Amino acid sequence: MARKYITATGFKDKPLGIALRQYSSDQLDSLIEIATEQVETFCERIFEQTTYTETFVGDGSSTYLTLQYPLISVTSISQTTIATTPVTTSITANTIIRTSETDKFGKVRLGPASEIEVFSPDAKYTIVYTAGYATLPPAIKHATALFVSELVKPDYGGAQDTTPEIIPLSSQQIADLLSIYRRRRIGV
Repeated sequence: MARKYITATGFKDKPLGIALRQYSSDQLDSLIEIATEQVETFCERIFEQTTYTETFVGDGSSTYLTLQYPLISVTSISQTTIATTPVTTSITANTIIRTSETDKFGKVRLGPASEIEVFSPDAKYTIVYTAGYATLPPAIKHATALFVSELVKPDYGGAQDTTPEIIPLSSQQIADLLSIYRRRRIGV
């Protein structure tokens, strides 16, 4: 099932000035899925709380930035040496230093009690973590609704049998709503 950041009922309750009587729930759900994909594409991230598995090669530092955020929890980290005979070591997840400020951006930092001091360039790491929002921010829901309204604009004359193609970001209001949620990873 595709992600939807707003329900058909939630969309109908928005005061967007659109007559929606001609759309079935299935048609609206399809448009909402497209709009959700647009929000994720524009922000370069997924907002729904989900468990992720990532693999990366160390860089000699004691920190790693996860691809998804805000970081909720780290389930496991394992290190596999890149050598002729690879050796895998588990890193205890509770040895990671976590603060609400670093978690907000998905920063994982090894603590002093960790089995390793740094993410070595001679090893690859696999991290399993949970990130995202349990409750979506209202701006994400509203931007999704605005995207749906952009999708139905050419269709005010009545429902069509085809689903519109993905549209480019065309509303400054949508961009303004999403700008604080857009991926900005430099200097975090």
